[in-house]
Amino acid sequence: MHSAIYARVSTDEQSLSRQKEECYEYATERLGLAPSELEFYEDKATGTNTEREAYQELVTAVEGENVDTVVALETSRLSRSVGDLATTVEHLLEQETALHVVNRNIALEPGEETDPMQKAFLQLMGVFAEMEASMTRERIKSGIRQAKADGKNVGRPPYGFTTGAKSGDYVPEYPEFEKAQVAIERYDEGDSLRSVALDLDIPRTTVRRIVKDEQKRMMYDYESTA
Repeated sequence: MHSAIYARVSTDEQSLSRQKEECYEYATERLGLAPSELEFYEDKATGTNTEREAYQELVTAVEGENVDTVVALETSRLSRSVGDLATTVEHLLEQETALHVVNRNIALEPGEETDPMQKAFLQLMGVFAEMEASMTRERIKSGIRQAKADGKNVGRPPYGFTTGAKSGDYVPEYPEFEKAQVAIERYDEGDSLRSVALDLDIPRTTVRRIVKDEQKRMMYDYESTA
């Protein structure tokens, strides 16, 4: 029997180190677990579905009664889908496995003592996350439609987007779209514009536009459902 730390990022360019470090600290200091009791499950894949190698390995271990506790930094690391998140929570508790979400200080323990308010809050967070992503996508689409209706020249799509052939809406273009997401994350964690630009092979002026413009940041704040 062991405890699991689950960490996920969307792309190969992103680092798992911060998630792993914070979860490790929580597990050893807050839960009192020994390092030898911990096993890491790591994915570099979208969180919009559960077809992820390490996630499936974790589920198998839980079902095999080999995991008594799962620790994740935030709910979006487990899933960005409300349905998948709710299913994950239910499945863990049914298998007598506890779930701890570090950045929300949520601890769901199986059995009669499970706090129903925490469980409901966890699922509600997933609802809002999915709703926000949907609203962001719609704002992008409606903004372009309105600009065209007003006769404005919408110009070249922002970095990481292309214009849909039929709809004319901006749609993510990979891998550039994911690079923009990584640039925002790196910059917010304290990396300089220069280092981000060099590491991701993006012009520094483009990185500046991505990370400094709040409207543009909102456009990158979701993952493709593809």
